[in-house]
Formats: sequence, C-alpha cells, structure tokens
Amino acid sequence: MSDRIEDLTPIELAWLASEYRSREPGPCRVCGEELGIASAGGGRATVYRCNSDAAQWLIGASKKTPEEKAEAKRHWDESIVEIASHGDSRVRALIAEVRRRRQLAGEDAYPVVGEMYDPTPYEGSVPYQRYLGDDRFEFTEMGAELRYQKGAPEVTA
Repeated sequence: MSDRIEDLTPIELAWLASEYRSREPGPCRVCGEELGIASAGGGRATVYRCNSDAAQWLIGASKKTPEEKAEAKRHWDESIVEIASHGDSRVRALIAEVRRRRQLAGEDAYPVVGEMYDPTPYEGSVPYQRYLGDDRFEFTEMGAELRYQKGAPEVTA
C-alpha cells in the first residue's frame, strides 16, 4: 500500500474505508437482546455485553441456584463483542474525495464486487478478503488456485 492516498488502488481504498467505518455491536448472539457497554476507554477496545435479565449473573446472585448462575455467566461470556474502532469521518471524507476525483477523471473509483484482497502486510489484518460492495469485506478461505498474486488482485465473481 502506498503512503499517498492518491496512489491507492480501488481495492486498497475500499479496504481502508472498511477499516475506518463506524461499527455497531448488533444484537446479542445468544438471545438477540440489545448489548450494552461493559467497558470503554483507556486506549482499549469498547466491550459490549448482553443487557438481558438472562445474562445478569451478579445481580441477585444470592437468590439464584448454582445452575442459574452458571447459565447466566455462560450467556454473559458468550455475548461479548469488542469494537476497536469507532470510525473516523475525516478519513472517510478523504476517501470520498479521492473517489469523486477519480470518477470525474473517468477512472475506476470502486473495486469489482467479488474481487479478492490480501492486506496481510498490515498489522491485525486477516488474509484473503472478498469485496462485497459498500466498503464491506468477508473473510474467506481460498484454495491454492485463487491465491493472491503480486500485482493486480484476481477477480472472481
């Protein structure tokens, strides 16, 4: 990836935009209830956990059976979602401006849906991501025949 945003390929711009978009924790994976903030700040990821009564293992613990406490603790533990980034509208605005200029110049501003990307040189990234459109990627297991080659990423769709 280039140090200059103007030199980034459409797939690199989309990946960068996906890294800087705001993320919502979504519903609890166990029961579907709303998640609440369990901890935040201190330079760490924001941790969300289930707010439902079923996940409250500390509140009213003296009135719960050991089995009820264990089930509530399991629910609490399985509902955890960590979000390290809350987005950056300045980065997103810069990416939008680069794309606008490329479109005015008749260049490709967005990657092809289905295009594969491998950001592994960048810390914390997961290899072999398929572009889904709207600056979203999915992580994929790629066979040897689809491995990312140096140069332009392969298009599979």
